[in-house]
Amino acid sequence: MTASDGSPGVVGLWQVGSLAQGAGDAWSDLDLVVVPIDQILSDVVTDPVQILGAGERVLFVFRRPVNGPAGGTYAGICFEVEHLPLWVDCYVWPLQTAQVPGDARVLVERRDHPIPRTADEFSALVDRHRAPSAGGGESDQDRQRFCLLATLVASKNLARGDQSGAARMLRWVDVPAIDVTQVTSVIAGLRHLLTTVTDPDLADAVQATANWVDMAEALAPSAP
Repeated sequence: MTASDGSPGVVGLWQVGSLAQGAGDAWSDLDLVVVPIDQILSDVVTDPVQILGAGERVLFVFRRPVNGPAGGTYAGICFEVEHLPLWVDCYVWPLQTAQVPGDARVLVERRDHPIPRTADEFSALVDRHRAPSAGGGESDQDRQRFCLLATLVASKNLARGDQSGAARMLRWVDVPAIDVTQVTSVIAGLRHLLTTVTDPDLADAVQATANWVDMAEALAPSAP
């Protein structure tokens, strides 16, 4: 992934989440907050990959603006690294309302565009500034992207020994007959979920996610 500090349009970039706190592991997502200058805000909201992923292979982007701040957006960006998916939660935040949260690790800041700091945690700031829901239904393409995301999250839970968490995620997307006590049952559910992703544009993402499932299966602790 390219370094955002190389872009003159980025006035703030910080990392949040478990990795920022030193509590993450090899399965952790990367959570980034990007604050662009006003002149390019709308462009970055439309296409956050231009800031974070120029030159990198992007498998798919899952957009959910309501998860981000008003005037900005949230997008989950799935990169491919060594035939595996790397998930980045990207929050694009307008400069006017941006604050560096107390639990952030600052990666980029510019003296000519100082951003105030707060003791509040990132989750509290997002809740306070959350974008209103635009309403409307979910497209089939969005549903298929969400199925890929659900597979990534459930696999991560399984590899960490949280079979119940993996099974809950699968039930949330209506995968039936999961025996939470059996790793093989959860793995079968994950592979079944991948078969529901039929968009040809997502074929490479399906393969990378299948590799992720294989790795989770190999590393998952056996049920007691």
